[in-house]
Amino acid sequence: MNIFSEIHHGLPREGPGCNEATRDAFSRISNIPKEASVLDIGCGPGIHTIALSQLLKESQGSITAIDIHEKYLEMLRLKVIEQKTDNIVSEKADMFNLKYDNKIFDIIWAEGAIFIIGFERGLKEWKRLLKPDGVIVVSELSWTTNDIPKEISEFWADEYPGMQSVEGNIKTAHQCGYNVKNHFTILESAWFDDYYTPMENRINELKEKYKENIEAQRELNKEMIEINMYKKYSSYYGYEFYILQSITA
Repeated sequence: MNIFSEIHHGLPREGPGCNEATRDAFSRISNIPKEASVLDIGCGPGIHTIALSQLLKESQGSITAIDIHEKYLEMLRLKVIEQKTDNIVSEKADMFNLKYDNKIFDIIWAEGAIFIIGFERGLKEWKRLLKPDGVIVVSELSWTTNDIPKEISEFWADEYPGMQSVEGNIKTAHQCGYNVKNHFTILESAWFDDYYTPMENRINELKEKYKENIEAQRELNKEMIEINMYKKYSSYYGYEFYILQSITA
């Protein structure tokens, strides 16, 4: 197992988020049909998938949860058993090459995952999967102000060159054929409770484990940079939820 995998192994989440934000985003979807079909793209270990499944129970909705990593799907399947959930089907699939038929999902959900394919590309390529007037809900790393310090601007230019402002993402969504129904920034606590805090604890454990390994220490210090950057510059960027409705031609 490499250092990156050791850091992330068993973490509650693979990115910032919380069940409160999941519920908030879901509550902003208008007119959810009965027996809604949801595609959860990049479900990861599935903590938000379980929360979403509970929100769909009243309307008898169901989720197809997909990820390219089998280890995450296994973690989700364990949660499904523990929670006795009966409205989730998990499948190994590649978000870059989805094999599903056109117009079969009422909702596409991509929580902290669309950055992998890119915001614009994801919105364009996944649109065909939505039923007429279907909704896509994504959370995306976004600049929340225009006055961005050089240090953090250069950091994210290297780490995620496609990162845009909230206004830029809204413009992109319109260009891709969506109406922006709502959007909001997740709380700072959602970065720490299930993500950065357990990650930092893991990094400190691994620093002790690999204290004689110079290369490992270098990699661990590199991972800490992102955490420290957010601690210093959290007022300039965040994860933004976008609730987008497909415009039917």
